[in-house]
Amino acid sequence: MWGIVTRPESIPEWFPGIESCTVSGNIRVIRTGAGIEIPEEILTNDPLLRRFVYRIKALIYRFRLGVIDVIAISEDDSLCVYSTTAEPDVLALVIAGGSSDALSEIKRLAEASARAGPPTWVEGASLPINDDDAHARFFGSTVTEWDSALFGVDVHVRTVVTRDHLCSEYGSGTLHDGSEGELYDLRDDPQQRVNGFDDPAYAGVRATLHERLREHEDRPGERAQFGAVMIPV
Repeated sequence: MWGIVTRPESIPEWFPGIESCTVSGNIRVIRTGAGIEIPEEILTNDPLLRRFVYRIKALIYRFRLGVIDVIAISEDDSLCVYSTTAEPDVLALVIAGGSSDALSEIKRLAEASARAGPPTWVEGASLPINDDDAHARFFGSTVTEWDSALFGVDVHVRTVVTRDHLCSEYGSGTLHDGSEGELYDLRDDPQQRVNGFDDPAYAGVRATLHERLREHEDRPGERAQFGAVMIPV
């Protein structure tokens, strides 16, 4: 939801009666279906608090303050709260109806976006939107590849993370001979302090995760090539 609310120019998509708008700095000018232009001052657009605040001092309003908060309820759910203060007070009741319809449209847009495929600039599949989606699409693990070749030092790491374990294997390079690695039990050691890579008790887990890394390495498709180092980072 926040991805919709945080874009000031998106308001014609979800607030009833608004035909278009323009945004310049912290000023947004909305244009209603009747052709009336109303300037709004954006006071807050905070991605950390996920709060959008604006005010109007025009037309029949002596003052109007709109506050939209997107509150995380769980990993895959959130609550959108639209609060309005207006003078004269009676106008707050009129605005409430439009705000209710706006919330319904924000919800619809958010759900449609979650169901849509990845944008054209994304290489690969979209991330799961919840646990059920992840299970349905077999997101049982995440693999990360790290290849560094800075200043003649080659480091190659492959990491697989599941719900219960994290396993990293260090490929042959300047600092490693290809036999080293790390293995952590995230259930008992979420801070990853006890390396069980060479622990016989985790031999079965290590073999299973090693196989997942091999399957990822052998997957079909093109591979990224090393680029030229332009500046140390």
